[in-house]
Amino acid sequence: MERLIVAFGTTTIMSSEPLFPGQPPVYTNDCPEQGYSCYSTGKLEAALAEGHDVYVVTILPLPRPEDAWWRDLVPPERIYSPVLDARGEPEQTFDHFVNGPWRRFLTDLGRRWPEDVKDALIFRETLDGSNGILYGGRIQGYSGISA
Repeated sequence: MERLIVAFGTTTIMSSEPLFPGQPPVYTNDCPEQGYSCYSTGKLEAALAEGHDVYVVTILPLPRPEDAWWRDLVPPERIYSPVLDARGEPEQTFDHFVNGPWRRFLTDLGRRWPEDVKDALIFRETLDGSNGILYGGRIQGYSGISA
């Protein structure tokens, strides 16, 4: 497989349920009332193992405790999130949190934001590698492991 730029969102990196029997969580919150576990989808690890240039483009402005494990795998300069000091009108919120990080990501790669794109979450699904960028949700990961 050729070397690609692979862009992930956090929802393609982690799952709230194990993907195979006995899979250990990458993070566990032990709070008695609101405890939860997070599991790796294996997609990020697969992209790294295949030698792709991995980026994370997230709508989350601040990292959560459950993000620590993947943040150790992805260099900070390859993580795009909404800027914290943004100002604007309420109707600009979607553009700030969803489209803003993707615009900066594409700009840093020397690419233009497609004029017809209004929603980066839909746009990212079209990234099939044909233009050198693959959306991480398309990576096989653990889903290819038979139990």
